[in-house]
Amino acid sequence: MFDANNEYSTDHFFLNAVIDTLEEGVVVQNKEGKIVGFNQKALQLLALSSDELIGNTSSDRQWVSIDINGETIPTEQHPIVITLRTEEPQKNVIMGVTTGDGKLKWFSTNTRMICVNQEKFAVAAFTDVTQLIELNKSLKEQNKLQQVIQEELEKKIAQLKDFAGI
Repeated sequence: MFDANNEYSTDHFFLNAVIDTLEEGVVVQNKEGKIVGFNQKALQLLALSSDELIGNTSSDRQWVSIDINGETIPTEQHPIVITLRTEEPQKNVIMGVTTGDGKLKWFSTNTRMICVNQEKFAVAAFTDVTQLIELNKSLKEQNKLQQVIQEELEKKIAQLKDFAGI
């Protein structure tokens, strides 16, 4: 929040500079779902240019999103689309997104509605959690492998006991 009496509080360039310092990507969509604003981090995380992002919607072909189980997320289930429809915030929604460079990145997304000059917008802030998701997946795979090894060892021990008559 800025001091309303401060000359910087209404300075467009100042506010943009503040938003561009965030480590989270920020995207703003109007009530029709068109992207009308974003910060530099959004461009970096999504591997898109400003021309590729501005004016697009969540239903555009370039957005292929999946849930944590690898299932495609229909457009109407994207967090920002839900917020636009219900005006309810969405918090910590994990989704995989194919970025402009063709890579799959995982994001934790938060959305909420704002009202500026009596016009409503949905704002999404998202953080790259790809490393955490990949680490979690790797740990799950290691646990499965460990369980298989444990089961095989128990079978071999049982066979040895049978053979030895124990």
